[in-house]
Amino acid sequence: MTLKKLMMVGICLSFFVVSSNAQEINKQIAYNKSTAESALEIITNNNHITAFEELYDTWENKRCHSKTEVVPNTYKIDLRKFSMPIEQSCITSNFGRRWNRNHNGVDIKAYHGDTIYSAFGGKVRVVKYDPNGYGNVIVIRHWNGLETVYGHLSKQIVKINEIVEAGQPIGLAGNTGRSTGTHLHFETRFCGIPINPIELFSFRNKDVTGDFYYWKKK
Repeated sequence: MTLKKLMMVGICLSFFVVSSNAQEINKQIAYNKSTAESALEIITNNNHITAFEELYDTWENKRCHSKTEVVPNTYKIDLRKFSMPIEQSCITSNFGRRWNRNHNGVDIKAYHGDTIYSAFGGKVRVVKYDPNGYGNVIVIRHWNGLETVYGHLSKQIVKINEIVEAGQPIGLAGNTGRSTGTHLHFETRFCGIPINPIELFSFRNKDVTGDFYYWKKK
């Protein structure tokens, strides 16, 4: 074999080795990335569960409002994994004082039977009929520390202690309880304290107001 042919064979072998090594390196990088992402997801979920348990000192299924004995002075609430609780975006009654009493949520326009969705991932704490106003109501405690309340439903399709994901259907809109027309009464609470949902959700844009909400005790 001539020197020229030997040189060509050597170049081809070198290219094959380099190409093969590059493929193995790319595979290893992809594997490491996937493993790291999985580990991060597990760590994140575990942190959420830890925060979930640390914030609330009780877990019971009777009272819609779960007030904790100790409320943090500050807390960072992760809003990134979210879903609008209903496809409609028209607010018919705002948070605040109404008819000489506090209206601790917002009323969102709905048609009878519209699907209601869990705003974040979490665990269903209450599924019942509340004769004091909410009617058919669902309360979900979320991994990010919030609790959300969904009132006046015509039907509940989740069960107590069920784990739900953001965007999962949980019920159908209705007009049960103390209600003057079909709508969704939607509340966001932290350690039992109501937060104006408008501070968390931009209903017009069907988005959250930011990646995080910084709770500060007033």
